[in-house]
Amino acid sequence: MINSIKCFFATGLVSAIMPMVAQELWEPQLKFTAGSLNVGQEDYVGQSKAYGFVLGGVYPLHKSGGAVIEGGYKLMPNSTTGSGLTSVKDDSDIYFLSASYRHELWRNGIYVQGGLRGTNAKTMRRIIYKGAGENGADAIEKYGADRETKFGWCLSAGYRLTDLWSFEVGASTVGFKNVDGVAKNATIFEVALIIHR
Repeated sequence: MINSIKCFFATGLVSAIMPMVAQELWEPQLKFTAGSLNVGQEDYVGQSKAYGFVLGGVYPLHKSGGAVIEGGYKLMPNSTTGSGLTSVKDDSDIYFLSASYRHELWRNGIYVQGGLRGTNAKTMRRIIYKGAGENGADAIEKYGADRETKFGWCLSAGYRLTDLWSFEVGASTVGFKNVDGVAKNATIFEVALIIHR
């Protein structure tokens, strides 16, 4: 399973980086994201927040449109439940690869884009027993759910602030499987700061 995850992510990076290294028309970009999901603590996949980074590039197809390839990683901080001397912490990480079409409404200004995204998410759980370990230390039990792969949509709109910076808002789908084996689907709503080459 680990090898398939690495292949999934590596394919995205290679797809985005190789044409840039070959000095084609690709415009590489690095994106930092922060967002929220429509999941709750009772879903046992982590907090309803996600932070991540994305590597990608835009290839012009015509004067007002281009193809966008992106691959990246998102992390959902742990949510904590339990009481007394026992606490349960759930968190998730997400790898993804997407292909979209970007249409510029205003040349080098406002744009919209939409496409398909494949995600691969894994949820981990840590159960902490306070003072139950050796010499009074905390004892930690750790295990994870199966990775969940899902294909869905991604939509966004952005504004090119300068040649170097852009601002973007977007939404996309993601699937999880929590440690109880229950599948959960969610939508991520996020904002992003983009650094261009």
